[in-house]
Amino acid sequence: MSALFEVAVLLVLGRVLAASGRLPPNTSAALTGWVLYAAWPAAALQSTRLVRLDSAIVSGAAWLWGLFAVAVIAVAIAIICFGLRRPTAGAVLLASGAGSTAGFALPFIERYCGAECVAQAIVLSVLGGALAIGVLGVGASCVLSQGRVCARLIVRHIVTFPPLVALVLGLVLPATALPDFVQITVRDLAATLAPISIVAVGMHLRTFPERKRLAPIAAALSFKLVLAPAGILLGFLLVGSELGNFGKLLVLLAAMPPLISSIAMAREYNLEAELSAQIAAFGASLALVTVPLWGAALELMA
Repeated sequence: MSALFEVAVLLVLGRVLAASGRLPPNTSAALTGWVLYAAWPAAALQSTRLVRLDSAIVSGAAWLWGLFAVAVIAVAIAIICFGLRRPTAGAVLLASGAGSTAGFALPFIERYCGAECVAQAIVLSVLGGALAIGVLGVGASCVLSQGRVCARLIVRHIVTFPPLVALVLGLVLPATALPDFVQITVRDLAATLAPISIVAVGMHLRTFPERKRLAPIAAALSFKLVLAPAGILLGFLLVGSELGNFGKLLVLLAAMPPLISSIAMAREYNLEAELSAQIAAFGASLALVTVPLWGAALELMA
């Protein structure tokens, strides 16, 4: 209940701040920038001190990559068979392909999987979320906005994406390389990840989406909040693996609402950024119901 209350309060706070008129119009973009360039990299760097990059982490990232690949295929079918506009398709893909595994997820991960899984969630948010959206998301965005894959943009996004750079640095540097005062600063920056990212999403909340956007929002969120976690859970059951805390972690990560960076990326590639923002915002609202349901179901299965 505490995780649900925390996320709900932060979402409402974001909406109230946006509606108050007391903040600049670009406040949400500024908060998103803080998450991408300060809080998330700090959390990634901190997590490398707590998590080993072993086969479980790699396989977990592969599961999340698989979900993004399925989203790419589904969007391609929608374009070919139903004539979905490319800017709309790109916004739907970016919003449904990767979940908000870095910010929104953390209170729920701690509640249902234990505090020891939080660092794993952050590492997976980079390897299974940020890296996937950097390769598959940027590649698809290039095709949808420019009509071709631009390898240069994909490489640039990967090598300059702050959370990934921070993760690599953390893996390369020895544990003793950072003095205590630096580690304290990194810890304090990382602590802002969940609250600021959730408030930033809350600032995009609306009472109800426009009618023309109902269908793409419903399609994206049906995949992201229901089909994606169901696919991970079914995969575990089919291979006969016990869920355990790590299995529950993967299912919950798959059940999270859209990644906040999808909004910034949609703007960058001239896709429907407002649609991405509404998918992320309404996804966060619905996730207040769906994520606890998934958590309760996983606890019953365990």
